[in-house]
Amino acid sequence: MTQEDIMQTEAQTEKKPLTFNDWLAALKACRRCSLCETRTQAVAGEYRENPLIFMLGEAPGGREDQEGRPFCGQAGGILDDFLRLADLKREEVYISNVVKCRPTRPSKSGIYGNYANRKPTLTEVQTCSPWLELELRLPHTIDKAERNPKTWQKRLNELCAMFEQRKQKLIILVDAVDQLMR
Repeated sequence: MTQEDIMQTEAQTEKKPLTFNDWLAALKACRRCSLCETRTQAVAGEYRENPLIFMLGEAPGGREDQEGRPFCGQAGGILDDFLRLADLKREEVYISNVVKCRPTRPSKSGIYGNYANRKPTLTEVQTCSPWLELELRLPHTIDKAERNPKTWQKRLNELCAMFEQRKQKLIILVDAVDQLMR
């Protein structure tokens, strides 16, 4: 998919709302960077109509690349543990990644083929950023958060109180998103 295709998709969203299925079909055809050469598939977010939380990871790993689903590998197990602690169900959370294809490096001992995971480069994050920008325009978390911030604030207060009661700290980590904001 070229920059013109993305701009055309963006222009269409101004005429009619972008649907998740339209966005997904365009994402699956993306060839904007070299990550498409070693991927099994582009990994889209897990779309939810009414999510309580939008969680954003850095990039898919090997298992995510195989299954086409974010956070289903080792990091997914950690995320599931966190959600259980926070008394949240995975179905209540929109989960996605900044980069939609698995960044790899050659490896003879890769669990998923001849490649191992690596962090995405700044260029890969920037190249993939139009996909994230379009994804954030889909009718879900961001719109609902703006319309009903009390829901978010109430849930955040509940989480903080729960962690405080357990004498634990609630830490929210953001990594590659910082690169987009610069």
